[in-house]
Amino acid sequence: MLHQWRDEFYKLYPDAHILVADKTDFTKQNRERLFSRIATGDWDAVVVAHSSFRKIDMPRDIQQEILKEQIDAVVDAIGAVKEAEGGRATIKQLEKQREKMEARYELLLAGTGRKDTSVDFADLGVDALFVDESHEFKNLAYQTTMNVSGLGNITGSAKALDLFIKCRYLQRKNEGRGVYFLTGTPISNTIAEVYTLQRYMQYEELQAKGIEHFDAWASTFGQITNGWELDATGVNYKLSFYVQTNLFILIIFYISIYYLKSFIQKSPGKAPCIPLFSGYYSGYPYKLEC
Repeated sequence: MLHQWRDEFYKLYPDAHILVADKTDFTKQNRERLFSRIATGDWDAVVVAHSSFRKIDMPRDIQQEILKEQIDAVVDAIGAVKEAEGGRATIKQLEKQREKMEARYELLLAGTGRKDTSVDFADLGVDALFVDESHEFKNLAYQTTMNVSGLGNITGSAKALDLFIKCRYLQRKNEGRGVYFLTGTPISNTIAEVYTLQRYMQYEELQAKGIEHFDAWASTFGQITNGWELDATGVNYKLSFYVQTNLFILIIFYISIYYLKSFIQKSPGKAPCIPLFSGYYSGYPYKLEC
């Protein structure tokens, strides 16, 4: 897959200077040399696998700041659930999420971890980040006091958190721009995946509108409804709760980060190599008043 990206890149830009880093470049003995090549070379693109990308560490102060922000949000959510006498399952999920984040935070404070600390992401001179198959990072942890069906896994994954921190760093550096997601399945299971995508792409925009937390986001774009559904046996019914979204408002906000490039090659002689693709990117100038 890495070499396929290289080949397609060369079709569009034959004179491009591209570095493809495979898993052997990310072994412990080769990693520092690779990072030096990236930092000192005049590359148009550096192509790495998802699994390797996690081995590029972020500046410690950025990690600490964003992790502390997320931990505080979890603590607030736990307090809100307990105050509202919410479900034990929700509290248990939030507690698990807090433990994972606090463990990573403590490793940072202690200066220990499995990643290299001599060179980090900020030293590499990255201008933009293109993430292919971005749906693989949809399990980004979030907090909610709602005990409703169909919200997916709120505890999240380490690789999604790692990407989130890197996206936040690049967007701060580039005034909200610099992150591009490519996927054919932006939403596969739950409406919470739209919220997750907006957090990756529009976090500061969500903060400005006071809807960076899921409950505020859900109440802005929808309402909680209940209904009967079949249980796992397919025989009995159970009462469930759902987030019913106002699709009109949500789509208007959502489309501000959706970019559909449909270049129809009516004149092949002028543009023989322009690909058709759909993707998501941050920094689109459209603003929603809500």
